[in-house]
Amino acid sequence: MKCVMKMSWILLAILALVLTSSATAAGLVAMNDLVANHALGISSTELFDKPNDARLADAVGTGELKLAQELIDRGAEVDANGRQGMTPLLWALGKRNIEGFRFLLDHGADANAVTCCDEKAEGEAHKLSAMDLAARVERPDYLQALLEHGGNPNLIVNEAGETPIFSTLLNSRIENAKLLIKAGADLNRQQQRSHMTPIALAAGETEYAMALLLFQSGADPTIKNRWGYGV
Repeated sequence: MKCVMKMSWILLAILALVLTSSATAAGLVAMNDLVANHALGISSTELFDKPNDARLADAVGTGELKLAQELIDRGAEVDANGRQGMTPLLWALGKRNIEGFRFLLDHGADANAVTCCDEKAEGEAHKLSAMDLAARVERPDYLQALLEHGGNPNLIVNEAGETPIFSTLLNSRIENAKLLIKAGADLNRQQQRSHMTPIALAAGETEYAMALLLFQSGADPTIKNRWGYGV
């Protein structure tokens, strides 16, 4: 009886841990999705501690560039790191304001910054980066702006070892993929655990137009994944 009770407590503890981890992960992933899907509904003051940083985010999000310049002159940081990994650059992307987005890059915002969604989160599974999220969105001008300002097409954006080209695959962003290919994206990059390549993932997700583009651009369909299969 004691053994059964002890086992029950262990199972309950494991279940609680799993549920807590899942809830935390869901919260962290949400900010990625909010930015990528143009669905930011949170106030900037909830994410940035310094008032001027929050006001800068709002200014670039609405294209008020004169105000943005004044705020920078007063000490607002173009790479301010807010809660849940938010930065003014990500805010401008989430608000879909290309003028504000380019303004920040012109004023030194780091095109390759990778931030963590929560300072208490462990691991790197839920980090944010403009390169990753710009690769997901429909308009290619955000990704183009990043690349023009030193964006790395092979930036590792998560613990799976994925780069922006992977983000274009799962979101059917062929034009973004073309930009990354032109910029020198590694088309044979393999995920750390599955060893899947972009072309293998594209084929697996029935993104045949993307798979064809990758093949025509030099991707090797014979590279094997961890289970010994190619495309």
